[in-house]
Formats: sequence, structure tokens, C-alpha cells
Amino acid sequence: MRQIIIVLVFLIGFNAFGQIQTENEIYIKSGLSIANYTTEVAQGMFIGEKYGFHVGLGRKLLSYKSFSINGEILFNQKGWKFENIPLPQYGNVDFIFTLNYLDLALFLDYKFWGRFYAEAGGQLSYMLNYDINNSNQMITYSNPTELEFSPIIGLRFEWNKYLSNYFRFTYGTWSQQGLFAAKNMVIMSGVYVSLNELVTKLRD
Repeated sequence: MRQIIIVLVFLIGFNAFGQIQTENEIYIKSGLSIANYTTEVAQGMFIGEKYGFHVGLGRKLLSYKSFSINGEILFNQKGWKFENIPLPQYGNVDFIFTLNYLDLALFLDYKFWGRFYAEAGGQLSYMLNYDINNSNQMITYSNPTELEFSPIIGLRFEWNKYLSNYFRFTYGTWSQQGLFAAKNMVIMSGVYVSLNELVTKLRD
């Protein structure tokens, strides 16, 4: 009896695995990034949001019914700003920290209702460089070799086969001990365009 159950479980699992398909869909996404830091950086200073942008490519790697596993590579501007810092020679100055990252994301995309999709996964972020702008000058620093890991959750609304709008939230849970001890918290919103479906529509 045990052998029969094992065989049945194996056959069911094999059949489900056989329905998992490799996807060729490639998409681009771009939009707004609203960033801040998850911990207080300086005692007594007001830390404000940093507005930036993100852009990159993604691909559906595997799909099964309403699920797909997606991989993405994005250039993403994160950071924060200190607001109204009093300096005797300049008055009140905003210090803006712009952190430029390369995000590598892997997540599950699930169609849960109508045209709505939910996503959950994680990303590893590598800092390319960062700028510090104090309203009077901007200094760029290169090769900071900073790494950060963030879980991601998101929501996507599909207008049609080639165009979607999305919302994503990432919260840094681990970072390499280096220049910045705090971690990024980012809200992302933008447009998702399936290149495959767009090319097909343009050909029709």
C-alpha cells in the first residue's frame, strides 16, 4: 500500500512539474523611487524622502497556471536627505544623499483576482556610487562596494497583455558593514511593458 501511495504522489508531482513552462517573455519597467532609510541616521535631524527613478529589464523564467517566477535587473536611485540643517555661512541647508544601486530581484508573480497580480520575493542590491549634494556643491564617490538584501512585496494591474502599472515596496533587512550602517526603504511605482506582446501587437 505504501508503495502505491509513493507512486501516486510521484506521478502527481511529475505531472505538475511537466506543466511548468519556461517563459520567453521579456519586459522593461521604469518609474519613480521614493526612498528613505530604515533607521535614524543622525540624532535630532529631520530625515526626508529622496525622490529618484528606476529602470531596467525583467524576464519571466518559469510559469505554471497563475504563477510565474520572474527575474529582474534594475538601476535604482535610493537615498535620503537631511532637511534644514543650520550652517552659519549658508543658512539652512538640505543635504541630499543619492545612492545609485544595481538591483537583482527574484520573485513570484501571482494572478490572484481579475487583472491584479501580487508579487513577493527578494533582491540583492550592489551600490555603484553615491552623491552628496549640500545645495552648494555635489561630490560623487565611486566604488563603495556596498551590498544590501531586501525582501520585496508588490502589486501589479494589467491593462492588457503588454502594459501594466505596478507598485512595489522593499525594506532593507541586511547590509554589508561599510559606509552606511542603515538600510534602504523604498516605494517604487511605474510602468511595465512586455516587449514580446508589444512587438506582436505592432506587427498585427
